[in-house]
Amino acid sequence: MSPVYRRRRRIERLMFGATAVATAVTLGVLVFLLGYIAWQGASALSLGFFTNLPAPVGEPGGGMANAIVGSGKLLLAAAAVGVPVGFLGGVYLAEYGHGRVASTVRYAADVLNGIPSIVIGITAYALLEKRFGVGTRRFASIVFMVTRAFADSVRVFATAIPIALILGPSVPPQYVMPVAILVLGALTLIYTYHGGMRAVVWTDVLQTSVYLLGGFSALYLIGKGVSGGWSAILEQFAEALAA
Repeated sequence: MSPVYRRRRRIERLMFGATAVATAVTLGVLVFLLGYIAWQGASALSLGFFTNLPAPVGEPGGGMANAIVGSGKLLLAAAAVGVPVGFLGGVYLAEYGHGRVASTVRYAADVLNGIPSIVIGITAYALLEKRFGVGTRRFASIVFMVTRAFADSVRVFATAIPIALILGPSVPPQYVMPVAILVLGALTLIYTYHGGMRAVVWTDVLQTSVYLLGGFSALYLIGKGVSGGWSAILEQFAEALAA
């Protein structure tokens, strides 16, 4: 083994360890915040929170029954439109679809299933340029970049809040949030540059695991915090739908 290769291996192990530590710290703070919110919020859960309508502004109490019922109606409406069309269209194309129209629809479905959404987005800008000119394409691109910049800024700020809570005792209050954002950006650049896509993929895997764990934990705590558990919640929900 050559000295250059051993050096590269040592750097790889060092950066992989730094990536693991940064990921563990970030996820640890996230788990702590989720656990704290769940622990403090579980005591405020009640059956009325899921079955009552929102109270007027300034009055205590109220619930989110309208949000639950509205989300259910939207989901059912979308399923009622999309499931029959997709299912019957698939059966027709697989069993009876012959001719130019069926071939075109089948080819379009295969293309949409096999092409990443970013490629379709690039094609959309090309179509804008072809139909309306370069100015329209540039304007649409600028609008997209500006809106994405605002959205990414919100994500960075929200992610930096846990780091700011950790750095709070050792950094002056007026500098704690800028320092937290700089620390977050530096850690992200380091593990992405040295770890490559492997570090990014593993970070996404761990984050997804934490999200799923938090969701299932929230469902469990809701069932434990409400008298009668999920059976009582579903019963009251059915009564609200019937009313």
